[in-house]
Amino acid sequence: MGDRLPLDTRPVEDFVRTALPTPPARVLEVGAGLGDLAVDLRTAGHDVTATDPDPDRGPDVRAGSLYDVATDEGPFDAVVASRVLHHLPELGGALDHLALLLADGGRLIVNDFAREAVEGRAAAWMAAWLTHRDASWQPADADACLAEFHEGHAGIHSGATLHAALAARFHVIEATRAPVLAHGYLDRDPAAEDDERHRCRMGTLPAVGRRWVAVRATGQGGDAPER
Repeated sequence: MGDRLPLDTRPVEDFVRTALPTPPARVLEVGAGLGDLAVDLRTAGHDVTATDPDPDRGPDVRAGSLYDVATDEGPFDAVVASRVLHHLPELGGALDHLALLLADGGRLIVNDFAREAVEGRAAAWMAAWLTHRDASWQPADADACLAEFHEGHAGIHSGATLHAALAARFHVIEATRAPVLAHGYLDRDPAAEDDERHRCRMGTLPAVGRRWVAVRATGQGGDAPER
């Protein structure tokens, strides 16, 4: 796991579309936020149910957490969870519920990140971009930025924990690293996204994003093969 995983620099939308069954498929997106990804998937021809508990969710996103999706609403051909699983207090219970919502052979598609992979180079890159956008932003140095990041993310699940929980319940058929800092912390600044992708390809910046495609199957879960 970790740095041995292959690198995927595609935008999130491309990753999710490629991992989904051929449209039209019944897709559930949990933690859909404003609903941008759900709109993209509907445009691609999928039948999408999108949910989010945030009052600021998008107009086409249904109110509620993943637990508010009843099992009799399924089965879904796929469930998408983008930047959701890391902060769920009962990760195992959440994954068990998502498994019940999936059809046999249905796919759980996860876009998330590994907090433990954020180190000095990542912090320096974030600090430089944040300062570039706002000269008054503090802290501007990498050490302070790194300390602030880990303090603010101390209570969330690590990438290793996410992988282990998924592999215990599903057959993980794909596990990759991906750029995620510009998407998650710089409001999808296009210039920052391009710079992050380039540096990740060159190996000068760690790819702290984690992506999984897992299949619901009876019996024990499996692990993804190293490629």
